Amino acid sequence: MPISLLEERPDPSAVVELYRVARLTARPLEDPSRIEKMFEGSNVVWVAKEDDRLVGLFRGLTDGKCIGYVCELVVRGTHQLKGIAGEPHPELSVADLPETAASCIQQLQAVAVSSSAAKEF
Repeated sequence: MPISLLEERPDPSAVVELYRVARLTARPLEDPSRIEKMFEGSNVVWVAKEDDRLVGLFRGLTDGKCIGYVCELVVRGTHQLKGIAGEPHPELSVADLPETAASCIQQLQAVAVSSSAAKEF
């Protein structure tokens, strides 16, 4: 099944389920309203979905001009190492995005490349 990369706020219950399977237990799993506020407070949010199922997410902050911060990047274990976080999406051109998203995506790709290089050692 193809994976869709979408700029949208995910459903808090889907985020909780993703956090649980990814073993990210240092999150407010019992408080979906707080999870919703975490995403509302992030000005860059991307989700990866396969058949409407959340398989990955990116949440970040940026000033919209130069600096972007990765708050979290989570990919379901069954979908890791398939290019969701580390490769540019074939339908996504950084040049076509607003500066805000482009800055975060470029930084995310740099982190993914450096993380892949570190795994080789």
